[in-house]
Amino acid sequence: MESSFCYTPDSSIPLDINHDVMFREGQNFRGEVTYTPRVLVVDLPENLRSIREECPLYRSADEDKTDAPWEGALEVIRKDSTRKNPFLEEFANESANSSSDVIPQVANKPAPDLNYDFNRSDTVWSDFLKTNLHPRSFCLLNDLVSAGDTNSIDLYSNGEEMYMKEGKEQIEEALRRLSEDCDYLQGFHLIFDSYNAFAGVSSQILQYLDDEYKRVPSLCFPVYQDNKDTPIDDTKVQMHRLYAALNSMNSMNSYSTFFSPLSFSNDIVKLSQPFISFPHLQYDRNLLYHTSAVLAAAIETLTSAYRLRSMKFSMWDITSAMSTYGRKLVSSSTSLPFPLAENTYLNAMVQGDHPDYYMTSLTPFYKPEAEKTLFQSAVLRGIPVNKFQNLGKSIYHTVQPEEIFGEYLNKYSSSSVTTATVFPEMCSVATPFPKIFKDSVGNGGFLNFDSRSSHKDISKVPVAAAFCSSDSSAEFLEDLLTQAKKSSFKEFARCTESTYEKDNYAEVIENILGLQDNYKNYQ
Repeated sequence: MESSFCYTPDSSIPLDINHDVMFREGQNFRGEVTYTPRVLVVDLPENLRSIREECPLYRSADEDKTDAPWEGALEVIRKDSTRKNPFLEEFANESANSSSDVIPQVANKPAPDLNYDFNRSDTVWSDFLKTNLHPRSFCLLNDLVSAGDTNSIDLYSNGEEMYMKEGKEQIEEALRRLSEDCDYLQGFHLIFDSYNAFAGVSSQILQYLDDEYKRVPSLCFPVYQDNKDTPIDDTKVQMHRLYAALNSMNSMNSYSTFFSPLSFSNDIVKLSQPFISFPHLQYDRNLLYHTSAVLAAAIETLTSAYRLRSMKFSMWDITSAMSTYGRKLVSSSTSLPFPLAENTYLNAMVQGDHPDYYMTSLTPFYKPEAEKTLFQSAVLRGIPVNKFQNLGKSIYHTVQPEEIFGEYLNKYSSSSVTTATVFPEMCSVATPFPKIFKDSVGNGGFLNFDSRSSHKDISKVPVAAAFCSSDSSAEFLEDLLTQAKKSSFKEFARCTESTYEKDNYAEVIENILGLQDNYKNYQ
């Protein structure tokens, strides 16, 4: 998101997104103005190996000096530091040398054309983090992976236990500070692994939010991608994933406003074929660096409807509409990039018989182009106003971009109720976004099938994304429940180290069955 900032405001660049929604202005001890995300990161220390909790904005210049400020005996404890990769070294130097008196508005700082090697299985999210985080943004669960037990991170119940033992006070205090910093608290986003201990941590956080902020929406994005080779054949790992998925879904159905599962496979337990494909992307499904980039672009677009300066919608408007009739499991889809060619107009795609490509589902079992939905909230970003309609050749009067996009949605993915949001600011895919675009995508982000053109410098693309209340969610839940029925209660009990009663298991299954009924009754 920070890659869409601009440090030299230019009236020719769209300023649609209000970055104050997700970022806050502050001041460090040097009196410099800072601009950091409103975020709380709950993670393991090993995943922050490339960065420090104290970002350069909040550290003194002489903090790392070896001379002690007192006389007398000195005990020295040395620990080898992790060497930053070239990308983070360059970013750290930029942060240290830049002036912080002006708050950025939109993006205008192109990244140097360097080849950073992030395409490795051991790459973690902090290796390509191009954002300075406030020191209070971190909550590290140091004891989640206990010595000699490398599987403890896989257990849902370990996450619940760690929250109560180690993270509860710190996390809840951080959430209170975040909410108090807001002039207008729209709601909470929760993005988390929903197949391991972090599902347990997130369930506890959801319960806290429901207790303390019951009238404030909470939107969950449970992610099921893993850094293991797929498909997952280990039956023990499968059982851990199934147990975490069921319990996490039970908590989200009970405490969140709505949730949208994200997976590149219909089978969230085994992550087996077929895997989703994008006609204009070539990504490696086993690299979290690739899959997380696709999900990040989709989430950033999906949630932009209530982060615009125009404030056409609030988060409450979107979440309350999408969860009507208790249909809290909402499907997500995206087209990355939006398949508009450089020399065509959107109304031509509406007038055509069938699009070459509509959207790709990110939620299991949802088929965007093949089913009618009850509610739909869609966003189209990055299309200039003059590419919606060819006014010179049109026999019709001028139509608003939202109307044309609405016609496009209703023709190829009809819905009983559709809200369409359109704005011209494109989605930034500059470094460190992976180079996963095919040659069919031109430098400007639009499709260009001219083989003579050079397609190497893609920094921005148009993107469409949609939340949908789809009947296919019943199929997703049925698949999950079918896998649960194949296992006995004793097998589920082995997935927890704490007391787990059979009544607890029955309650979880009953809750998910009730959620499934909300989709069957309106088909």
